[in-house]
Amino acid sequence: MRLLFKLMPIIALILSMTTAVIVATARPQSVMIPVGGDQQTQLRGYDEPFLRNMNPAEPDEWPTNEQPRRWSKSSWGVQWPNAGSGWWIGHITVNTTPRPPQDLATIAFTTPHINEVVLPNEIRHLHFLVKSTDETPRILAQMPPLAIAGDNRDLGIVITEIGLTPLTDILRIQRMFAVIAVLLLFGLVFSTFTARWWSVLLLMACLYIIYSNAIHEEWWLVHTHGITLSAAIGIGICCAPKLLHHIQSYDKLGSIIGASIAAQLLLLNSVWLKSSDVLMHVRMLNEVMRGTLYFTAQLPCEAGGQFTPYPVVSYLLAAPLAALSDERWWHIAVLQNGGIFVNVIATLYMIRICTQYRVNHHANLVLAIFAINNLFLLRALHIGEISNGWAHALYLIAVLSWFDQRVTASLRILLSTLVMLTHTGIIITFLATIGTYTLIKWIFERKLPIDAVLMVALATTGAVTLYFSQFVTLIWNNPGIPNCPPNYPLAVRFSTITDHWPWTIVIAGLLGLFFGLRTPLRTMLLIGCSAAVVAWAMLLFRDQTVRWALALVPFIAVSASIWLANLSRYSWAGKFVACVTVLYTIWFIYDERWKHVMNYLHN
Repeated sequence: MRLLFKLMPIIALILSMTTAVIVATARPQSVMIPVGGDQQTQLRGYDEPFLRNMNPAEPDEWPTNEQPRRWSKSSWGVQWPNAGSGWWIGHITVNTTPRPPQDLATIAFTTPHINEVVLPNEIRHLHFLVKSTDETPRILAQMPPLAIAGDNRDLGIVITEIGLTPLTDILRIQRMFAVIAVLLLFGLVFSTFTARWWSVLLLMACLYIIYSNAIHEEWWLVHTHGITLSAAIGIGICCAPKLLHHIQSYDKLGSIIGASIAAQLLLLNSVWLKSSDVLMHVRMLNEVMRGTLYFTAQLPCEAGGQFTPYPVVSYLLAAPLAALSDERWWHIAVLQNGGIFVNVIATLYMIRICTQYRVNHHANLVLAIFAINNLFLLRALHIGEISNGWAHALYLIAVLSWFDQRVTASLRILLSTLVMLTHTGIIITFLATIGTYTLIKWIFERKLPIDAVLMVALATTGAVTLYFSQFVTLIWNNPGIPNCPPNYPLAVRFSTITDHWPWTIVIAGLLGLFFGLRTPLRTMLLIGCSAAVVAWAMLLFRDQTVRWALALVPFIAVSASIWLANLSRYSWAGKFVACVTVLYTIWFIYDERWKHVMNYLHN
């Protein structure tokens, strides 16, 4: 058994290589895509990467007795990106019954080249022999536009299903590159973790990620490019500590950060990800780049529906990168992906503070896993609360600066002022944090932190003077939306707290709090927990949380990592519990995120 554990890194690499080869070279399965939506789940939008020039899915209101469908445009096509090069059988199910009886559908297929086909008014299943030379088999067609009274859209034909079946062995070069990139990424991670329990953990995580995605052929098809790019970025980050000649212990930290960033970039760049407010943030980013600095935004109904000032520091931080291109996709990428990297910077600063207070290296590694893989940050960036993600990172840096002996008072005031100018929700959280900080200092040390209170007072004065004074008229002329807030029952309000939170980390964090009480970190840990309780208490009279989760995760990460690191010192049972807890947390975060990506705005 001892020899087995010593050989675990080698066994892990062999198993991961074998898995990668199997996934990359396995014969592709038939891919059938319901067009317009899935009748069983009544979710729609998964067909979009496979369609070209199609109108939105119908019907708008989805009754159970009506089949979902899409009207094509007069020039349309279907495709299966990254399926592979070779011969395929393509399937298309069309329904011509919505057309007038005297108007037969005449279709000319350009890929593959087929003369005009005339279809009667009925449901037809069309089959094509398709050859792909660029990894993406496709079928392209043209037809005369259909004129329907009262409908000004460019209409062609109704499509209800598309499918693809391999006819011969398929060469999938892009899939090979993707799997090789993932293999190299995990190889670098494994190479830095020679400890036996870490090897077991990373082996299990690697096999889970590969196997869980390998069984979904459609997932692999549309994410091949994203896998390759995100894994390549992760590899670069893994190698950075060695290239920068950091000490050996920080190679492990670089590996954790590299793997985490790769996974999060893949999530935020999925072709199936939809965001409700991302275009609003792009518009505001463009306005800031043109010189406009004063905005208002209407709060959601849960928060009252009033108009409120919308600070712009997040957009100012993103503007230098956004200026490299005028393309919308680039601005979306800067805002969403930038939130990940800003969070990493804040996490590294937290690790520096913990190192200052002599937190051991294993605890810092676990801290990096929990804090960087921030479930609530991913959720915020996903659904469109992008400025909250950026503001949270600056909030964390500002709070941590109170415990950094090397930071000057003027820099703390500057950081606090910037926090006040990031997002109004973060302002409330920040003020709640300074309030709990003052109370905890008084309870444990019997003295008031006059310097901290004065610092925040100066920062608040500066923020009001520079920005919020421009919106004085909103105080007297801001009626809000009628019947808002909706006044949800208390049980409904508090039920949202547990929707996206792994209870294993809550328990580990509470246990770690007792360990933290024996260290100089006790004030910092109690601040995070107490500020969260204050924010939760606001749900008694408000229907929307005050960004409590974004602010809480890093503090819980410190507390939980301290407990797990201490637990791992006690026999193999303690190491096993620590491994399983970390592994379950990783699984919970990414399983929950992919479910959210696949369901959010897809119904």
